[in-house]
Amino acid sequence: MTQGNSDSVLAKLRDKRSRATVSTREDILVPKQEITEALEDRNNLEPVKDNSIEALQKELALFPETVRHSGIVLEKGIDRDLTQFCRDNKITVELFLEAAWCLSDLEPEFLERILVEAKQRYNSRKQAGKTRRLLTMLQK
Repeated sequence: MTQGNSDSVLAKLRDKRSRATVSTREDILVPKQEITEALEDRNNLEPVKDNSIEALQKELALFPETVRHSGIVLEKGIDRDLTQFCRDNKITVELFLEAAWCLSDLEPEFLERILVEAKQRYNSRKQAGKTRRLLTMLQK
């Protein structure tokens, strides 16, 4: 094959590769209007009109900062009931805990009752741990 022939073959291949172009489409699952309405509804905040990084960072600064907490150990029955309650109400256990804390913090008498219950449960769990340890030692 000569140089001239290979150039024409390459040109033909390049021509075949060119594809028809289509107009750009908005590839989004939720229409922009629904997003804007959801933002308006959320805590009566102003809708985001500017989707720049700077504007989104300012909006995010309006929300409280969150931190990941360690796993929570619950009694089986309480875990089952609380998980079902949260599922039914479309919230997470963590959000329930946050809300319960915020409300109990406003009611000192209620917070004191919770603290008494928590201390009783702590002592019970501590005793269960000692019993498990003793049982394990006796089995060995």
